[in-house]
Amino acid sequence: MNRDGYEYEFITRIVELVSSMIKQDAFHVGDYPVGLESYSEAFNYDVFLSFRGSDTLHGFTGYLFKALRDSGIHTFIDEDLNRAEEITPAIVKTIEESRIAIIVLSINYASSSFCLDELATILDFLKRKRMLVLPVFYNVDHSQVRQQEGSYGEALVKHERV
Repeated sequence: MNRDGYEYEFITRIVELVSSMIKQDAFHVGDYPVGLESYSEAFNYDVFLSFRGSDTLHGFTGYLFKALRDSGIHTFIDEDLNRAEEITPAIVKTIEESRIAIIVLSINYASSSFCLDELATILDFLKRKRMLVLPVFYNVDHSQVRQQEGSYGEALVKHERV
């Protein structure tokens, strides 16, 4: 993807989708309503961005963050590339205080235990109908993620050994 063509159009569509999700009175995951409206006072962020910094921070995710912010969508981005191995309580709290999570699944996302912890936390909130999740497959085929093949399969095998 490059910033000038497809990537720019893709980011624009993501921003439009998120904007429309925020404006809706009721959220749905499939046919099921998500109880976000009753928690609106608990949200400090519209969007939480989960991504592998070394893959996308200074490219796709950075552009996405800027586009969301420029559209008035209050977005959290953790720009600390020197983070700890484990997810911090502050990050868990920030995820909990976000209405929507955008997960940028890039080639090295699964190689980070921090990213996998973020993902597990986000999916827990999704299961409890506290958050909407928008996965973005960035330079990785969705089937590799789903079937745990390629870089995702290799990374998960390494995590299992630890």
